[in-house]
Amino acid sequence: MANGLPAIPVVLPTCDYSEEELFFVLKHELIHIKRHDIYFKLLFVIANALHWFNPFVYIMQREAVVDMELSCDEKVIQQTAYAVRKAYTETLLSTFSKQHKKGTFLTTQFYGDKKIMKKRFKNILTKSPKKNGLLICICAICITLISGMLIGCSALKNDSSKESGQIDNDSSEEPMQTDLDPINPGLEDNNYKSILLGKSNFICADLANKSLNISEIGQAVTDDDSVAVSATKFAMIDIDGDGEDETILWLQINGISNYGFEILHYQNGEILGYTLQYRAFMNLKTDGTFLFSSGAADSGIGKINFSETGYHINSQAYSQSGFDSNNELIVQYFVNNESCSEDEFNDVINGQEQKADVEWYDLSENNINAVL
Repeated sequence: MANGLPAIPVVLPTCDYSEEELFFVLKHELIHIKRHDIYFKLLFVIANALHWFNPFVYIMQREAVVDMELSCDEKVIQQTAYAVRKAYTETLLSTFSKQHKKGTFLTTQFYGDKKIMKKRFKNILTKSPKKNGLLICICAICITLISGMLIGCSALKNDSSKESGQIDNDSSEEPMQTDLDPINPGLEDNNYKSILLGKSNFICADLANKSLNISEIGQAVTDDDSVAVSATKFAMIDIDGDGEDETILWLQINGISNYGFEILHYQNGEILGYTLQYRAFMNLKTDGTFLFSSGAADSGIGKINFSETGYHINSQAYSQSGFDSNNELIVQYFVNNESCSEDEFNDVINGQEQKADVEWYDLSENNINAVL
């Protein structure tokens, strides 16, 4: 019994799981339990029972359940390298093929139908902004509660809108622009500078496109207000090779300097921010390549490419580990997605270390004005 709620069992299907698959399955389900998703699903059932005639409630229920899975996936792969996210999707696909059955009443499931699985794969591998399932849940409940009041309120709304319409017609003033308003994204040369100086915000892609000031950058890392997060250094580099520089912020958390980074990328008139953990992004070089690692035998060299839905990491060289039928560790090596020997892989890694490091500047007003 936790928080006054009854214990929820985790029931696994009768099939063989590898150690890695079992890790992902249990982590996924434990997140559902921690967030009490079963009880939210119960609220949806009650809402449908009370408003069985309202198709909007059914739509909200379906979308909220899908968003629960997307949000749960996001927690599982939060701040992990592409190789880990790829392994997670392989586990989803394996489970889907082994246990393709209709969901049981008032349960959460590790897999879904083909359409849902395709959507989950896209969100996991591209790290595109995820919806907030809890927010959808709250919206569904609120809409259900007020739906019976809409007819009574509509007449009052019509009367008041007439009055407000007269007032609006008489007003011809333009909204006042202030120094605190975000600068014109078209002025690209000043965008990054304005953000670093705290005069405008960036769009945090990992927080469902929430607008953040650099003083609020801790929200991109954690929702725990007691954790101190700050950007201590910055670098300017064309990390994706498109001819335009990105700004990379070096993040410090509770005094630990090697925590992670925030990559600021200009796209479609906005500055988007992507948060990467240190082990997923380290030793950045002037050509935009970097090292990543998700374990002692799982590491490599990567380069970021941005797209309309987020970013992905191209692995130029990487190693990955697994276990054979005798439970013996096996490590495979790849260069340019082709299998190679350990010595060939190490030669590429050694060559990466010889490249020039990107230049980092202390995040101070003098340095910002001098560099930008």
